[in-house]
Amino acid sequence: MRHRRVAALVAARAAALVSVAALVHNASATDEGVALTGDDFVVSATVKIKPGVYHVVDANGDGVIHVRGREATLDLTGVTLVGHAKDAAIDPDGFVGIGIDVESPHAIIVGGAVRGFKVGVRVRNSEGSEVKRLDASGNYRQRLHSTIDREDERDWLFGHENDDGQWERDYGAGIACSDSPGVTVRDCVVRGGQNGLLLQRCDGARVYDNDFSFNSGWGVALWRTSKAVVSHNSLDWCVRGYSHGRYARGQDSAGILVFEQCSDNVFAVNSATHGGDGFFLYAGNETLKKTGKGGCNGNVLWRNDFSHAVANGIEATFSEGNRFVDNDINDCDHAVWAGYSWDTNVVENRIADCAHGVSIEHGHGNGIWENSIARCGVGVHLWTDDDPDLAKSVWGAGRDTTSRGNEIVLNGFASNRVDVRLDRDRDSNVGDNQVSGALRLELTEGTPPPREKGAKNGGGVRNTAESLGVLGARDVYLPAATLRGRKYILIDEWGPVPPRETRLFPARQSAAGEAKLSVLGVDGTFEVKALTDGFIAEPSKGALPATVSIRRKDGVAGAAAFDVEIVAKGTTHRASGSLFTTTWDVRFFTWTKDPREDADAWKALLAGEPVERRTLPALDFAWQDGKVSDAVGADRFATSATTEVELPAGQWTLHTVSDDGIRVWFDDRLVIDDWTHHGPTPHDVALDFAVAAKHTIRVEHFEIDGWAALSVGLLPVAGRGR
Repeated sequence: MRHRRVAALVAARAAALVSVAALVHNASATDEGVALTGDDFVVSATVKIKPGVYHVVDANGDGVIHVRGREATLDLTGVTLVGHAKDAAIDPDGFVGIGIDVESPHAIIVGGAVRGFKVGVRVRNSEGSEVKRLDASGNYRQRLHSTIDREDERDWLFGHENDDGQWERDYGAGIACSDSPGVTVRDCVVRGGQNGLLLQRCDGARVYDNDFSFNSGWGVALWRTSKAVVSHNSLDWCVRGYSHGRYARGQDSAGILVFEQCSDNVFAVNSATHGGDGFFLYAGNETLKKTGKGGCNGNVLWRNDFSHAVANGIEATFSEGNRFVDNDINDCDHAVWAGYSWDTNVVENRIADCAHGVSIEHGHGNGIWENSIARCGVGVHLWTDDDPDLAKSVWGAGRDTTSRGNEIVLNGFASNRVDVRLDRDRDSNVGDNQVSGALRLELTEGTPPPREKGAKNGGGVRNTAESLGVLGARDVYLPAATLRGRKYILIDEWGPVPPRETRLFPARQSAAGEAKLSVLGVDGTFEVKALTDGFIAEPSKGALPATVSIRRKDGVAGAAAFDVEIVAKGTTHRASGSLFTTTWDVRFFTWTKDPREDADAWKALLAGEPVERRTLPALDFAWQDGKVSDAVGADRFATSATTEVELPAGQWTLHTVSDDGIRVWFDDRLVIDDWTHHGPTPHDVALDFAVAAKHTIRVEHFEIDGWAALSVGLLPVAGRGR
């Protein structure tokens, strides 16, 4: 009996397929098309959907529209498919389901817009299929926990596992293709989501003339995909994990992500600026943890712009034979980070204004030729350090992981603090480089001088668009009028904010001393129209873009909330926040005995003379990995700070961010105690005062190593304590 019911269901579904196909087959070219009738709409031939906006929930999570049947075509021109009810108010992290599910070899999806889903378009088991002229903007993205004041570790992406579809399941995408060799994605747009395009086991994919910018994760991400061409795409501002002047981690976001056995791909003429990384390549867990073989090898990066990356313009690790040629890589932490790489060529790139130019640890046989490297902290850095765990791993066993036999030739060095630094590097060639004066060469103790022979290979990797098989013609490079630079990476709770968009950023801010609001936009003016009494805003008007500072009048001490209205280009924008202003007596010390382990030594340290003392209007430090001062240094230091502040009756929140340990006393009562080694961590304490009074705050803090941060704010609870 059960078998007869199943057979009947199959027959009914087949009949539905036939009926839709027949209906479309008999339609004339002038017909408007077929109305989308609801969920589980099946397409098996050539179907044009009638233009309009369709709100359809993917109730069973397998797709609203199913494209089935070899060479089926779905024409969505003039169609917008939305994955929730018309009046539903759903945040982007609540989007579920799949808009269009394609399982049809050589299918074509053309035109239209799909938004409000976990995955806008999913293509699987569909060799040679094509998605073109589709807008899959506004699909799933995570709500970010990091703020402008502090980073939250929960926002880090984890791309190391994806064989079971983890990327789609956990992070969503505008377009996701899997097990579809030769798939083509062109002339599409995905903005305002988390990921633009995911390619999983799609050898020979062709991705060109797309705009996958302003996403909070990855622009284009490859997994076990080789011999693809990714060219003429805009992949700018694919970023998270950044607050200018506060923290700069990127949290593994990237314009282009290449993970796990992706080889012989071409990435050419793309703009992937203002990303976490511009380009992020990693050999994969199969290589590092399972077999020790393979990797992401033989890839070519040609004529891309990877500038203004939070971390690395190009990161490529544990792989061989990759070529980075004729790229622009400016204003990054590292222009190129190629740890544990070998036989990799870095040629004819323009590198400038980076903390580090080309950085390669444990690499050998690499060629760094004919690059222009200017105004960097260290132009080229090659080194070996102790890494016993990796040396004993599956990948490291029996492998040469020394830094040796590299070539740094025919480069132009200009205005770098150090041109070339070698640390335990052996038998590398540093010759025929162009410098003004002598090469600024730095050798660490025990490192032998390099060879200085004439050029051996420089310039031996010439490419053309034809030889690389570059596809597309879209002009992707940022125009001259673009607001460029990491200061224009602005991230709210949903991801990157376009700097040309007219708005206030951030919309809510709590600060010590003064609050700074970015008034975004171009080709217009702004004016402060309303501000809470007792505060001043400077400047009060001017041209866009601008930064407006808000502080208490006449330096009034205490804590208070403000609301501000600013008219920009004729539209009113509002923001609110709180300021805590007082006078802090701040003392800095250096320590040798771990504060977590020797309480008596800590007490004796703070009872002694500080190495530096300051009087400050705010306790608001974001040292990151920099030093406090020459006297204090960057690691193994202590901070002690005290203040008195007059507060009216009301409810308040004492807010701190610390890296590392912190203790806070309020009126001699210990209210925060996190005496541990930790990253930037927030703590909030509720306070309630029945009467106005003067209160004391005392802070103790220690830093061990790595990043350092310390800020303390006192905020009135909304509607109270004003």
